[in-house]
Amino acid sequence: MLLLKRSGREDTRLQPPGLVMHNVNILGSGYTGIYVDSYNLENVVIESSFICHSAIYGIKVASSHISLLNVSNCSILDNNYGIYFDSLSGSISMEDTKISKLTSYALYINVPRSGGLTYYLTNSSVTHCKGLGIVINGYYGNLRFVVTGTFFGWNSQQTVYSDSNVYSLIATFTNNTFFQNTGPVVYFGRSSWSSVLRLENNIFDNNTAPSVITISSDYLDKLTIIKSEFTNNECHGKGIIHLSIPYTRTDLIIEDNVFERNTGRTISADGSNGTPLQMVANVFRDNNCSNKGIVDIRRMERDIKITHNVFNNNKGHYMILLQSVHYTQYGMVVRNLTFENNSFIDNKEVPSHVLHCEVNISGLLEYKAITINQNKFTSKGFSKELCVNVFAPSQARVLDASLNYWGCENVPAIRGRIYDRSTDYEMISVHFSPFINSKGIIVDSKNQTEKNSSDRHPRKDLGGYISNHVRLESNSTLYLASSNIIILSNASLTVTPGVEIQFGRSASIVVFGSLFALGTSRAPGEIYRP
Repeated sequence: MLLLKRSGREDTRLQPPGLVMHNVNILGSGYTGIYVDSYNLENVVIESSFICHSAIYGIKVASSHISLLNVSNCSILDNNYGIYFDSLSGSISMEDTKISKLTSYALYINVPRSGGLTYYLTNSSVTHCKGLGIVINGYYGNLRFVVTGTFFGWNSQQTVYSDSNVYSLIATFTNNTFFQNTGPVVYFGRSSWSSVLRLENNIFDNNTAPSVITISSDYLDKLTIIKSEFTNNECHGKGIIHLSIPYTRTDLIIEDNVFERNTGRTISADGSNGTPLQMVANVFRDNNCSNKGIVDIRRMERDIKITHNVFNNNKGHYMILLQSVHYTQYGMVVRNLTFENNSFIDNKEVPSHVLHCEVNISGLLEYKAITINQNKFTSKGFSKELCVNVFAPSQARVLDASLNYWGCENVPAIRGRIYDRSTDYEMISVHFSPFINSKGIIVDSKNQTEKNSSDRHPRKDLGGYISNHVRLESNSTLYLASSNIIILSNASLTVTPGVEIQFGRSASIVVFGSLFALGTSRAPGEIYRP
């Protein structure tokens, strides 16, 4: 062991204000490979050193203040604990260093109660650890933690773990690779009073424990997961990314990421009333979730923005489950739910006893200003493209889903792709007209459907919602109700003498407004099921 203390005769080596350790090779130390314990060191450099088979610590530094500690080009192997930084304030830089085959944890950072600590981990590796990888601990201190270009692989427990009450935490992970870890990869638990977390340009590949990223901090200023790749990960729990955050000052941002060939849910968010969310420009491709869906967002009472995402060739019970509002309270204001310019292409449902909906919206809609348009729904492998599981007694009785492309241009066919009041009269209704056709042209269903009763055709499709006063005149036309006819409140349907309406086997008529069936002995009105 190399012991460096500052206390008279017991010093193994008297410390100058600056200390450089170069080419230190320690094999089989009884306690600690390198132990630095001092109060007035300005700069400490440990470089090109090899520390192996220490009983407790590879490197331990316990000092109230070091202006700069640099660990570079070192190897810490087969120790119980790799590196332990105890209550340091100042700046730590660790680069080109290998930490591997640790029994307990690889790197332990105990943040001091007073002062601040800045830690840079660059171009290094943490691999084959049986215990925790990087551990952040402490109370009431300040930590800035920057990890760049580092490889984390084959670790058995949490690779990055923080469950402390650090007062202020700013953590940034950029251009790192997390590969074949069998334990959860990034975990931030109860965290600090003020936290900013950013994960950018990272690769998460072939990790096998749920969840790859778990953020359950009590409080966050901001969380950003951007431009990262999540491939071939397995998650049979909450999700590849699991967010359970009661409150953030700004937003949860998940932007410009790729999720490909993962097993299980990719994103699961279940924050309570204080968490806004932005999910923008992500690609979900070839993922398989046999027991749930691809994205699960619940209890998000504040603003939600889901735009420009692509879902292609995924399998699951749903692609997105979106709970608009979970509960109401006094003084709530209306928040925005924006669902625009998303593409759903060739996704397939997994067989089960539940209703399969590519996009499933539930919750309370009264306190959300909802925008659903410019989306592309083209997944014939799903029974329904859009399901709105909101009961009709809700104040928001009609949900506007106009200006979307549905993969078909026939009005009854589009209705068949939507689960709402036309399928279950207890639900609210979805208005999808005008819609966009395959040429990108806006089509108004009023020019195609029953509301234009002056057109003379041998047979005319009838169904869906009637929101005004419609009168069917006798003109030798057979009206075919291929889906439910819903007469909304303050609306009416008048069937004049001689009009014939034929109902399909699964179609019916639901009246919330008025139905007038007129007839004479010579020209009775006929409404029947063949």
